[in-house]
Amino acid sequence: MRFAPVYRILNRPWCYSLLVGVSGAGAGRREFFRQYADISPGSRVLEIGCGHGKNIEYMPEGVAYTGCDANPRYIHYAQQRYGTRGRFLCVSAEELAQQRLGQFDIALVVSVLHHLNDTQVLALAAGAQAALRAGGLLLAWEPCWTPSQRWLDRMMLSLDRGRFVRTADEYSTLLGKTFGDIETRFLMTPKMLWPQSGCILTGRKSGTLP
Repeated sequence: MRFAPVYRILNRPWCYSLLVGVSGAGAGRREFFRQYADISPGSRVLEIGCGHGKNIEYMPEGVAYTGCDANPRYIHYAQQRYGTRGRFLCVSAEELAQQRLGQFDIALVVSVLHHLNDTQVLALAAGAQAALRAGGLLLAWEPCWTPSQRWLDRMMLSLDRGRFVRTADEYSTLLGKTFGDIETRFLMTPKMLWPQSGCILTGRKSGTLP
């Protein structure tokens, strides 16, 4: 693959953190958590595909946080940097459903699904459902293709490490096989160097919270 060496470098936490900062993606994530994620203090949050753990910085104090990721370098970095604020586990999407991680109020997925093929997305959804308590929320934010996408947005997405960028409807259809109805909203990230098209997807585990 033409960009494989660059993608391998981004597997190193320091390099990925640098890219997030330079591109403005960090500011976009901060905006997402402040305006759209609506995570309350005291919530039990499972972040699937937590990367190097930086998203915990955008959450309110008092959140009971567990992050999991398949990259051991990312998890080691997260444990060293944020281990006092949450727990971090090296777990892949395929392994998630077999893990007994507890019962969570929110299963959070930020910019992960476009790295996974359909089978892996279905496995992630099954794992998220197994980890959520009745009435718990699946909350995902992903880059996506749109009919009116500007050329720079489309070009940058085509160069992304994630080889499975989808339309919002395609994400929704996959997640809906596990969660039923999925609510979808579109969100641009104007604070990035190149405004990126994204979608927020939410679903609920059946049942009612006590």
